[in-house]
Amino acid sequence: MIDSSFYLMLVRIAAGIALGLGLWTCDSLRPEETAQSHATLHFFDIGQGDAALIRTPNGKAYLIDVGNEPEALLCHLKRLEIHELEAVFISHAHRDHYGALAPLASALPLRKVYLPLTRDPDSTWYRTLDTPDLRKIPRDTLVRGEVLDLHPELKLTCLWPTPAANQLEPPLGENDLSTVLRLDMGESCALFTGDIEAESERRLLQLSPDLDCDILKIAHHGSKTSSELPFLAAVSPSRAVISAKHAVYGHPHPETLEALNRYHLDGERIYLTEEHGSIVFHLGRDGIQKEETLEACAPH
Repeated sequence: MIDSSFYLMLVRIAAGIALGLGLWTCDSLRPEETAQSHATLHFFDIGQGDAALIRTPNGKAYLIDVGNEPEALLCHLKRLEIHELEAVFISHAHRDHYGALAPLASALPLRKVYLPLTRDPDSTWYRTLDTPDLRKIPRDTLVRGEVLDLHPELKLTCLWPTPAANQLEPPLGENDLSTVLRLDMGESCALFTGDIEAESERRLLQLSPDLDCDILKIAHHGSKTSSELPFLAAVSPSRAVISAKHAVYGHPHPETLEALNRYHLDGERIYLTEEHGSIVFHLGRDGIQKEETLEACAPH
């Protein structure tokens, strides 16, 4: 049996030789910290709808909403060489957020689908969930307080709705039942608000007065029925993302842009998918490391 101290001495000698020959550098000792110390967050340009991709430091992929343009969504995923998804989170039962779900399930392996609380969704919602590929995928629903660890340094927390929100009277609409998720990595934070409107913003503020976050996905595509001033003040974002196509519903509304400007968000820090294409944030332990935009993805 080799004495442990003698073995350690051999290891040190070998390491010294490797360093001397330039075969081993300090960077190669910490590949995780040098090559994969950040997560990336993509807000896809998919027309009138929402779809955001979270890519963890170890390369796993998650989608928050999928929009209603399957070809555009799949084009983005192909460009990023995404071949499978750990989970898909659907914020609420409106087609501009879930419409591409069935084609996505046919095209890529999905490990799990998180569905929202609903009150009175239309028949298309149930037909979508009943498609053969989706029936095979495990399902769950997140409610306030639940936390998912996507990676040792990356967690996703559900802030809304509460478990019985779909039973409130007067009833909340599907928009106000949107799942609100907070993504945290070190000092970085992003808030995904689905299509919540003023009523749920107020309820969320009562539950979580301090919502401070770097990146805010503006609710309901920049509609004037969302993004009230107290809510924006509580989040106090340094970046805002609006996913919309103006010709469809006139989003974003001027009132919303004015409200954002009041919180010192100028045009350079308000990203519109229709104007900028896909928006990408690189999130590190100390905050946003990098931000960039990508041209629209043209399906082949």
